[in-house]
Amino acid sequence: MVQKSDAMLQYEKSAGELMKNKPKNSNERIMHLEVRNFVAVAAGIFVVLIAAATMMGY
Repeated sequence: MVQKSDAMLQYEKSAGELMKNKPKNSNERIMHLEVRNFVAVAAGIFVVLIAAATMMGY
């Protein structure tokens, strides 16, 4: 059996605590909001470009 150093044991303990206290699905929710905001901004820019093109007579 391999004996682990104190640093390795402390790392495993802290990693376990982080995983235990991590909110579930937080990354997926944040990523979904970022994509949603990106799509909203892109749609807004598209509408402004269409309005500008219409005013210029294209």
